[in-house]
Amino acid sequence: MKRILVFLATFMCLLWILAPFVKGQFQEQPKVSETKAESKKNLKPENASSHAHTSVPKQKVTAATIGAVGDILIHDRVYIPARKSNGSYDFNPMFRFVKPYLGKTDITVANQETMIGGKEIGLSSYPSFNSPVSIS
Repeated sequence: MKRILVFLATFMCLLWILAPFVKGQFQEQPKVSETKAESKKNLKPENASSHAHTSVPKQKVTAATIGAVGDILIHDRVYIPARKSNGSYDFNPMFRFVKPYLGKTDITVANQETMIGGKEIGLSSYPSFNSPVSIS
């Protein structure tokens, strides 16, 4: 799991470093469709009114915000209180204090430190973690 966290941190740093160099690289460029002869023809007075309303294409800017949260480590002290009377698990109340921060980004990545195998293979804590599927 530490490798995943290191990978995500490295990826975020690379995005930050490379962003200024790729700015504008993926934007549509205006197409030149006229030949020199067509361009001279369009300069005649009879065509002047049609060019008065031609607009320059607007550049399209796309952005996304990325957030990351780490070490979601589900001990039995976490999944036992999350268990509901019907046998399902609800972890949402445990995220109430960080939800405003996580909700501000377009993409949020979490470092899940435990296996998510569910009750079918037996929930467990340290040292052989297995968490309820509902954490995902």
